[in-house]
Amino acid sequence: GCPRRRRWRLVDARNFPGSRPAPPPIAPAGIMASDPRYKLARLAEAHGILQRDHATALERTNSAEAAQRKLESAVEARDIRIEELEDALTTLSAQARAFEASAKEQRAKAEGC
Repeated sequence: GCPRRRRWRLVDARNFPGSRPAPPPIAPAGIMASDPRYKLARLAEAHGILQRDHATALERTNSAEAAQRKLESAVEARDIRIEELEDALTTLSAQARAFEASAKEQRAKAEGC
C-alpha cells in the first residue's frame, strides 16, 4: 500500500506573541463538538481572544489620548509664547518711537543753536 503520511500538528499560537491562537482542531464526526467540555473550552478560548483584543484597543486608546493631551499642552505653550513675543514687540516698538522722538529733538536742538 501507500506509505502513510504524517499529519501536520497545529502549532500552539502562544509561542508567537501577537498571533491569534490556532483554530480548534476539526472534531471527529461531531463527537467532541457535542461534548460540553469541548464547547466550554472553545468559549473560554474565544473569551480570551476578546479580552486580549479589548486590552489592545484600550491600550491604543490610552496612548492616543495621552498624545492628544501632549499636543494640547504644546499648543497652549505655543500660544503663551506668541503672547510673550507680541508683548516684547509692543515694548520694543514703543522704545523705538521714543528713541526716534529723542533723536529728532536732539537734531532740532543742534540745528537751533
